[in-house]
Amino acid sequence: MFPRGVALTEIVSTLGATGNTAERRNIALVLAKAMRAGNVRRERDGRWHWLHRTPDAEEAQGGAGAEGSGAALARLYRQDVELPDSAVGELVAPTMHQLLDYYHAALRSDVRGNAQLLPDRVGKSFHFFTGHGEWWPTGGKSGHIDVPLDSLEPEFRAALERRAGDDTIAVGWGFAKGRDTGVDVLWPTGLLAARWRREGGILQVTIDRADTVVNPAWVRAEAGALGWSATDLERRLSGASESRGGIGLELDEFANILREAAAPRVRDRMWPHTLGTGLGGEETGVWNAAALILPTEHNMSRRAVRDLARIAQWDQATIHQTALGALLAPEEATTVDDIGPVIETAPLNAEQLDATRSGLSDRLTLVTGPPGTGKSQTVAALVSSVVIAGGRVLVAARNHQALDAIEERIGGEKVVRTRDRDGEHDVSLLDAARQLAAVAGLAAQPSPDTEIGRLTELDRRRNQALNRLKERRCREFDLAEAIEEVPELPPRRHSLIGALLARLLRRRSQGRTSHNIAKLRRAARVVARAADPVALGDQIRAGGAAILAACFVARLAIGDSDRAALGKRLADLDFEGVVEPSEDVINATLSARPVWLTTTLSAPARLPLRAGLFDLVVIDEASQADIAASLPVMARGKRAVIVGDDRQLSFIPSLGRAHERNLVRAAGIGSTRGMGIFSQGTSSLFDLAKVQSAESAQGNSVMLVEQFRSAPDITEFIGEEFYDGRLRPAVDPDSLKVPKGRKPGIAWQDVRGRSEANPDGGYVNHAEVSAIAVHLKALLVDEGYDGSVGVVTPFNSQAGAIKRALCNAIPDEIRHKTMLKVATVDSFQGEERALMIFSPVAAGRDGKRAGSFLARDRRRINVAISRAQAIAHVFGDLSFARTGQVPALARLAAFATEPRRRADDDEAGSIWERRFGAAMRGRGLDPQPQYPVVGRRLDFALFKGEIKLDVEVDGRRWHLDLDGNRKADDVFRDAQLRSAGWRVVRFWVSELERDMEECLDRLEQELS
Repeated sequence: MFPRGVALTEIVSTLGATGNTAERRNIALVLAKAMRAGNVRRERDGRWHWLHRTPDAEEAQGGAGAEGSGAALARLYRQDVELPDSAVGELVAPTMHQLLDYYHAALRSDVRGNAQLLPDRVGKSFHFFTGHGEWWPTGGKSGHIDVPLDSLEPEFRAALERRAGDDTIAVGWGFAKGRDTGVDVLWPTGLLAARWRREGGILQVTIDRADTVVNPAWVRAEAGALGWSATDLERRLSGASESRGGIGLELDEFANILREAAAPRVRDRMWPHTLGTGLGGEETGVWNAAALILPTEHNMSRRAVRDLARIAQWDQATIHQTALGALLAPEEATTVDDIGPVIETAPLNAEQLDATRSGLSDRLTLVTGPPGTGKSQTVAALVSSVVIAGGRVLVAARNHQALDAIEERIGGEKVVRTRDRDGEHDVSLLDAARQLAAVAGLAAQPSPDTEIGRLTELDRRRNQALNRLKERRCREFDLAEAIEEVPELPPRRHSLIGALLARLLRRRSQGRTSHNIAKLRRAARVVARAADPVALGDQIRAGGAAILAACFVARLAIGDSDRAALGKRLADLDFEGVVEPSEDVINATLSARPVWLTTTLSAPARLPLRAGLFDLVVIDEASQADIAASLPVMARGKRAVIVGDDRQLSFIPSLGRAHERNLVRAAGIGSTRGMGIFSQGTSSLFDLAKVQSAESAQGNSVMLVEQFRSAPDITEFIGEEFYDGRLRPAVDPDSLKVPKGRKPGIAWQDVRGRSEANPDGGYVNHAEVSAIAVHLKALLVDEGYDGSVGVVTPFNSQAGAIKRALCNAIPDEIRHKTMLKVATVDSFQGEERALMIFSPVAAGRDGKRAGSFLARDRRRINVAISRAQAIAHVFGDLSFARTGQVPALARLAAFATEPRRRADDDEAGSIWERRFGAAMRGRGLDPQPQYPVVGRRLDFALFKGEIKLDVEVDGRRWHLDLDGNRKADDVFRDAQLRSAGWRVVRFWVSELERDMEECLDRLEQELS
């Protein structure tokens, strides 16, 4: 036994203990055992020190294994504390700060959710500790682990220092040793979320929640060897249930279950209140050991992780001033003043105009942009409007491709691009400030305020005209509908009473009809006199480009005195060694350089973190962006526009469900109820914004529906298959680059091959490879087609085979000239080509396995087909496609190969169109029904000399939107046709019913 007169006062001073006599006695017993084992010694200064031994000595004495350093001696105890957030059974919605903690953990490699440790990292990123006492929380008591810092390995102390300001840590207990894919690994079976701080020479670790979560990495690796399924073992050890509010087991309960569930692998007494000192040599199994485990950071997301930690320290009022507050707590979003008018430099259709106006006024705007619907044009309009209004705008995206399109539209010299795709260009705000201070010879320029005021007034009048037009056309439609809904008269063969009723109804309806027609005519005259919003838009654009250029020049030319002051301030910062710019430098730089383009992960390293730094933040391709990495960008904006398309491919999740649930608990969120939309593992930023924009009074959602990229047939297919039929083609087929002898649209070449599994993964269809090579050689080499060409396929192995075949078949200069690119569907998203070839690979009797990849996510077919401008050409097994094993592929095959009933197969759509068509022919006119022009189909086209007349018959089905309102798109449609040289005449069904001859007279007047 340890001598009775042990100097407990010295132990207390070393460990910083404040416990009772029983606790001190426990410490003395642990020290005595450790000293007998040769693990500690008492120095002359009265302090106890751990003796680090060689692996051989450790194995000989049954101590710590070959993993490295031994366990640090710790004081383990509990302390009374109020824990309102972890009350069992309490189901409350997560707070904004809890969500920030969760996203902070999700973005980093946070072992509180999932831990698989390498033995050579012991004493570096994780450190064992030992001791005696109850150190896990229970009831109203928190758990505590106090460890002298000088008993920890130097590298672990250095790792703590690097994480100053971030107090998250995990405590793992019940360590398992084993192998995974041939590598020695360690797994803590149970994990607890904790926080740490330094107090004097002591590392103090506090565990607030009695919530032990099972480590999913250990479950996946070891469940089978223990005779369990992974799902059953996780369920047995999780102990979480809705009745407990999602709270897991207390550690002693977890230990009791673990001893039985993992009995074949247990190698030690699993008593967490008396911890072991090692993992027992080389033997695999589960040991009674505990460790402190530090979360690590991915290099790419390191800065974003730190930004999230800083944002979590902001108060709620500060967060609510940003777009981040509007995203995480939309019901509490505050109102902010509009940025300014919509002053665009290129034409906008109705939806693009709505999206731009919403982005300048609402806190959170969601813009759904299917392929080719002009997302970049909308973003460019937002940027130009913010700059002209004197504001600042940040455009971010997950990849560089989306930023390239915006830079091209705005002008590369006018924007600051933080980093290009090749990494050769790298600019931070400090770099931009230094460049600004170094520029000479730019005298201050006056801002074109007078012209801006004129354009602002034009936009006000345009918006007013659109609103009036919508109201009056709705009124006009209501009147016409009232006329159309006159009750049908009973047939004459009915009774005498029926005949009398018929006469009465006829008289009443005739009186009501004549009255309403008079009102209808007056409304039509008012509409005709109303301001033309399209003409006003033309006037705005006529001056918009020049004004935008003048604004950029005026803002950049800050004058010599201001430039000298900026240079002096930068010199002071450099001398002081300050790496973050001061407020005056930030404001001066952003005032002169108001437009910034960055990737989401580049922003934290290159732009200072300030709440609402930019008036507007635009995040493009948001369906490919994860939530956590986007939050630091949104915190830098007062309002945000989220642009994306959830019908195209989303991001690849990095978190498993079990991992994510653990992180939710570690963030103090008592229940997973209501967390689905916030899921970092399953929801993109676009998914979350789609829900939250609908919840907020300061939110709005707009879908762009005019498709400017593809031939009408292609737009028709993707619109019907993926967008509920809402897309409208806006491309003139005659403008497309179509190979000679072929028609624009979707084609299918039947290729009878088979899909073969590739040893490196994926599948290859050699018959499709050969057919594509033969076709492209004939088209590009023999026929000389010089349009752009792309080839997409689901599998990397198939893409590689096609690349090799085309390199052999087609000369380099032709491949370069036609921009020939072969890639997987995932890699081609965001690009376009005149001719796209799709190789689905799935074929033959074994096609189901290859086809399952497409069947799991039909959006790949959307991406593959919507890349095409003129022709989407499929090379695949038609018989396999028709089996329906891949439903979207079956519908694509039917669309491409089977006769379809088109709108132009009929003389006209409705009964009134058919009647009017017959009446026009009776007058000697030659109406052409469903005439295609600029991607649209006219009800009728009439020609006389150089006159081209579009005749429209308006009815309810085609002239109300999904919300039951009159479509403002008619205005922009008519303007588009007029710009193409057409006149437009519209007739209500009620007008035709009332007086067909008068309508025909109007037509003849137009033609004359």
